[in-house]
Amino acid sequence: MKFLKNLLFFLFLLLITLATAELVCRAFGLKAYRENPVKFDYKPTLPGRYDSIMGHVLLPGYFSITKNDTFTYHATHDSLGRRVSKPSEEIADYTNSNKVIILGCSFTYGDCLEDSQTHAYLLQQLFRKNNLHLSVENWGVGGYCPSHFYLLSKNILKDTSVKYVVINYSRIHNERTICGRNWRKSLVKYTNQRKYQKTLNVPYFALENETPVLKYKPLEYHFLPFQKDLALVEYIDQLYCKFETRNAAAITKQVLQLTIDSLQQKGIHVILTSITGDEESNAMVHSMAKSGYNTLLYGINTGENRYNFNPIDGHPNYRANKIFADSLYSRITSLQNTVR
Repeated sequence: MKFLKNLLFFLFLLLITLATAELVCRAFGLKAYRENPVKFDYKPTLPGRYDSIMGHVLLPGYFSITKNDTFTYHATHDSLGRRVSKPSEEIADYTNSNKVIILGCSFTYGDCLEDSQTHAYLLQQLFRKNNLHLSVENWGVGGYCPSHFYLLSKNILKDTSVKYVVINYSRIHNERTICGRNWRKSLVKYTNQRKYQKTLNVPYFALENETPVLKYKPLEYHFLPFQKDLALVEYIDQLYCKFETRNAAAITKQVLQLTIDSLQQKGIHVILTSITGDEESNAMVHSMAKSGYNTLLYGINTGENRYNFNPIDGHPNYRANKIFADSLYSRITSLQNTVR
């Protein structure tokens, strides 16, 4: 009987403590998890598929993509599933040309942009206009990060025509590199892609004896009990996510170094950029520059509304992509002159 009374008293105290903690969280403006759904409609179909190595890859074809029933753009993928970077009638002109491959995520792919507005396409036109016979390839894919760049470098090393590789880095890649809980949580809002996401087993890196090791894990996110009802539970989840990503930038830097070193050893010129231009992304690029790597700052912050599609979408707009292309053209032509 005494044990039962003690147990009830303990449960009562626990309930009071949790209720007080919940009230404190609410008082400080914290809220339970609230979904802010984002809907994409794809025609004729979802432009991607599962891949056992990359997690997901793009499908060939022409796609119409509408966001939240308000904004539509179109994208063409070549036979290898890459966003086109030149008109079809010009492809034959670059059959024997050296290549410039641009690695990145949706910022490189060109979300919300027509084909001819992406910086890969604009860069190709600058080369053509100035009689520089380099063929640009856009290898950007939404959701990709340094883990994917590392894997893609294996394919790049097999192609002797690759002369330059551009890696468009952003701080948002850090938690993707470790496939962190917060990254998986951020995908929940894409309501009509959940079934597809549940099928994905994605590459990520974890440290083992201070060395980054490639692994795979499901992309799916699992909510904590009462996370959608209690601010306290959502706050606990946020704290865990922050703790989990404490070393993400350091791991990402190691993976970038592994990737760039392997490419440079084969004589490929690598340019590491900060595509979002925020302070944290720039700091990573500055750090890599101090370590002797070839880096480039585009000089803009895509978080500024003049460089993105806000309030519709935060991806870089045509103005930003024009700056990206001009900056890359200047750097690559400078390297071309140095090599000569």
